[in-house]
Amino acid sequence: MIGMIQLHGKDTLNDSCKLGYTLGKKYQGNGYMKEALEKIIDFAFSSLPVHRIEAEVVTEKKNL
Repeated sequence: MIGMIQLHGKDTLNDSCKLGYTLGKKYQGNGYMKEALEKIIDFAFSSLPVHRIEAEVVTEKKNL
């Protein structure tokens, strides 16, 4: 596994969800996450009843 993306926390009141992701350090800078994020964001807005996607920055480092 080189990383992961997760949509979670559907908020029906605000029609929103949260997005989180992580990518192993040796895979960063290759455009993998940019490509994956574009696909999952397109999916969320076209297939789920959401109008907003929120992301949170976590500075804690974990090894993948």
